[in-house]
Amino acid sequence: MLNSYELIYDILIDFYLNDWYTKKLSEEDRERTYVFSTHFYTTLAKSFNASDYPAHYTASQIRHGKVKRWKKNVDIFQKDFVFIPVNENEHWFLAVICFPYLSGKVNMRDGTPVNEPDDDAGGYPWPRITYSAVHDRSEADPNDEDLRLFDMASRINLSTKQGLDYETDAWVTKTFR
Repeated sequence: MLNSYELIYDILIDFYLNDWYTKKLSEEDRERTYVFSTHFYTTLAKSFNASDYPAHYTASQIRHGKVKRWKKNVDIFQKDFVFIPVNENEHWFLAVICFPYLSGKVNMRDGTPVNEPDDDAGGYPWPRITYSAVHDRSEADPNDEDLRLFDMASRINLSTKQGLDYETDAWVTKTFR
């Protein structure tokens, strides 16, 4: 347990994730997984001076240019899981991107596309993230869809949840809204 004002440094996070990846995952799971180092997100999210780049470059292109070599030998869009350790304000998070090759909603049982519209939780409007809100950088995609889904889930009785597939979850959500 950490005492007040003690920090976990990036080298420990990298060590733990590498140890977990090499010793705890099976060979099959390692083939399906990619783990970035702690420096990936720091480099990706670091503020930059747009005037240092050609005028036609977008913020996304500039950020991608900073990290594109980090995965040059790995196609992360062929992986099932991508882990990205993130340190924000001296707190560690682990972002997990599941099935990055999917481009829409699918049935988790068989992978077939689901023709359901995006859910609108009917919740209060979520504030958009702006450059000034995050001080030293702007987020590439301040999408609030995940926040709405979390808000929706908090308003239903999760003990009535029937399954793990989208159709069941959507039915439960609509029924108990």
